[in-house]
Amino acid sequence: MKKASLFDVRSIVGALLFLYGLILLITSFTTSDAQKARADGVNANLWMGLVLLVFGILMLAWAVTRPIVVDEEQLEADKKEVEEAAGRRRDDDGGAGAAG
Repeated sequence: MKKASLFDVRSIVGALLFLYGLILLITSFTTSDAQKARADGVNANLWMGLVLLVFGILMLAWAVTRPIVVDEEQLEADKKEVEEAAGRRRDDDGGAGAAG
């Protein structure tokens, strides 16, 4: 069994959400009163930044605690089956092409 977590979509999405949340959190400190007034007095950058940070952390924690596990034996068996099927198709196509 081998862990394959480098290109796990949870890691990529979690990292991006964390990054966007961090950017929003930083920009929330520069939010003007006029911008807050347009959002009914709520600092939207602050709250959405916190939500994105938390969700990004949850996605990253999920990817770390439950990694994708690849069964090497099953993978090799599947590869062999695909190669055999491709060989049978070539044989079937080659014989029909020579007769026609």
